[in-house]
Amino acid sequence: MEKWHPYLGHYEQYISPYQFARNPKEELKKILTKVRFQAMNLTIEPRPLKLPLSYCPGHFVSHVIMEIPTDLRIEFGLSCLDAIRELNFNSFDENNEEQFDYYFDTLVGHVTKPM
Repeated sequence: MEKWHPYLGHYEQYISPYQFARNPKEELKKILTKVRFQAMNLTIEPRPLKLPLSYCPGHFVSHVIMEIPTDLRIEFGLSCLDAIRELNFNSFDENNEEQFDYYFDTLVGHVTKPM
């Protein structure tokens, strides 16, 4: 949303370098090898999550790295709800409570550095 652009306009600086990687596991393995680590096990694990929509305004305000002015934080949180609904990332559970359907992948690994 245009209103939030002054605060979130440079979000690319804050996202994971693997966000849009074609093969994040191999990219991380190359970096680890370059700095002399051994990747013993690297996996990509899907992490679907359903979060009650009522938690979302506070969740997003507390997790946004960029500085949202204090007097705009509640409005920003409510704008997040609008965006979730607009993007159809919401659903209703068996109790008819609205939730945010959130999906992400986690890159997990065990690495060692030989002596």
